[in-house]
Parts: sequence; structure tokens; C-alpha cells
Amino acid sequence: MVYSNPRKLLLTSVGVIAIAYISTCLFLYVRQPYLIFRPIPKILTLPSSPDIFLPYKDVRLAIVGSNEYIHGWWIPAPLPKELEVPKQIVTKASIKGKLKIRNYFQCWGMGA
Repeated sequence: MVYSNPRKLLLTSVGVIAIAYISTCLFLYVRQPYLIFRPIPKILTLPSSPDIFLPYKDVRLAIVGSNEYIHGWWIPAPLPKELEVPKQIVTKASIKGKLKIRNYFQCWGMGA
């Protein structure tokens, strides 16, 4: 189907886009209750469970001017020495570039 009139082509395109937009908005409005995340108040697993086994501490942050608080967990990050760092970095750069990279990591205490 070839349109010889550009004005008719423009109006048809705008009409199709408007119908698609309105249809998408209507679909989202109708399906909105099913798209909202509703967390359950019951905690199903703790960070210290055998599946995860993370050390954690309970943290309670008081809300100023209220008797309520925010409850959370603090999970400590591993120390830099515990992180695995590659001992050799392979690049396609020249020897001079490799030395710069090696010196950069050595100044941060990473590498041999």
C-alpha cells in the first residue's frame, strides 16, 4: 500500500501511535494491582541460615521525634587483604604499560 499524500501518511502514523499509547496506558491501569510489589512481613530466611551463612548484626535506627525505629541488618564487608587479587595482570600493552599497571596495583598493596 503506497501513500501518495504525505499528509495522510502522517495522520495515519499519528493515529496508530496514539492508539498504541492509549492501549498501553489502559493495560497498565487495569493490571496495576498485579504489578505492585507487596512484601510479606514475615522473614523467611536470615543471613546466618545454612544456605547463605553470612555474619550479621541486628541494627535499629531510632527515628527522631518518634518512638518508632528502622530495623535492619549490618553485614560487614571483607577486608581488602581477604579479597582475591590476581598476581599477574596480562595486557596487550607494551612492557612499559605493564610496568605502569603493576606499579599502580603495588602502590595499593595488591599484587606481588
